[in-house]
Amino acid sequence: MPCPSFESLILESVDRTLPPERQRELETHLALCSDCQALANTALRLDAALTRAAASTSLSPDFDRRLWSRIATQPHLDTDTARADKKRQLDSEFQRRAAEWRRRVFNLGGVLDGLGLAMLATLAGYGLYQLALAAGLGSPTPALWRGGNLPWLALLSAAGVLASLGLARRPAAALRQPL
Repeated sequence: MPCPSFESLILESVDRTLPPERQRELETHLALCSDCQALANTALRLDAALTRAAASTSLSPDFDRRLWSRIATQPHLDTDTARADKKRQLDSEFQRRAAEWRRRVFNLGGVLDGLGLAMLATLAGYGLYQLALAAGLGSPTPALWRGGNLPWLALLSAAGVLASLGLARRPAAALRQPL
């Protein structure tokens, strides 16, 4: 494993940006450390391969003409009014999209609808439970829960919440309407 204090020196040496006094210090270290020698040799080989690959890359003869023609066809924002108009357009688009995102994420109406439906389902379930007890049908709860209504009420509440979450989902068009 190369010495951490010499890794950056090795890379600077390969890039030929290392000052001469640090270069001598690095060469002295490389003579003693085989791990750093291996890193330096790998970096030199990689640099040579990249240099060869970059030298063989060439642009098409009409590249300059095509580039300048594309630049010429782009709209220019030379005037302050054009820049201000573009800024207003971007601000307006940002505000519109941010408001849409807030309506979708922070849909308080949907949350309140869901809680209301959950309460309604819980009360209806509890009412049915009490009717079953009054009619003498016995307790619909398992023997472990007899004597207490709390677990049954909790189960009905959970079922009501799950049902209401499914019912409270609004179509996408409703989410876009202001609250």
